[in-house]
Amino acid sequence: MVDALSAETRAKIDAEIAKYPKKRGALLPALHLAQSEQGWLPPQKVSALAEIFGMHAIEIQEVISFYNMFYDQPQ
Repeated sequence: MVDALSAETRAKIDAEIAKYPKKRGALLPALHLAQSEQGWLPPQKVSALAEIFGMHAIEIQEVISFYNMFYDQPQ
């Protein structure tokens, strides 16, 4: 499912993860990077991020729905 993200975006996410002592600290920057690919976060990208961060997709979706800067539908 990680292939839902481009190799370039995945590399940028990995670089963000390296900046934080705990992987989850990079979640918001990773969401911004993933969203920048097509302007919103479809379920495939949410699942890919969940796999990268070792979280459940619903946990990622909760973060997306909490912040008004992330979109779970095309805008």
